[in-house]
Amino acid sequence: MFRKKIIEPLLGFLRQGISPASLAWAITVGIVLAYVPIFGVSTVLCLLIIWLFRLNPAVVLLANQVAYPLQFILYLPLLRMGEWIFGAPNVPFSASEIFKMAKEDF
Repeated sequence: MFRKKIIEPLLGFLRQGISPASLAWAITVGIVLAYVPIFGVSTVLCLLIIWLFRLNPAVVLLANQVAYPLQFILYLPLLRMGEWIFGAPNVPFSASEIFKMAKEDF
C-alpha cells in the first residue's frame, strides 16, 4: 500500500522530468508545513509557498497530506515548546480537553 500510494507517484514525477533536487525541495516543504499547529492553515501555506517558489503543487500537497496526521500527534508538545521558548505561562489543557474543545466549538 505504501509503495502504491506514495513511492510510485513520486517515481512517476521523476519519470516526467522533475529534477531530484526539485522533488526533494517540494517534499520537504510539504512535510514541514504539515506541522504548523493551527488546524487548516497548512494547505493555505502550501499554496502560498508553491506560488512563491514555483514548486510542483502535486508533490507538495501529497507530502503535506501524508504528514498531516502528525499535526494532531505533535499539537500538545509543540504548544508546550512554544510556552517554554517564549516564557509564557502554561496553558492548563490536557489532550482530552483540547479534543473536547475542538469538537464542541472549533
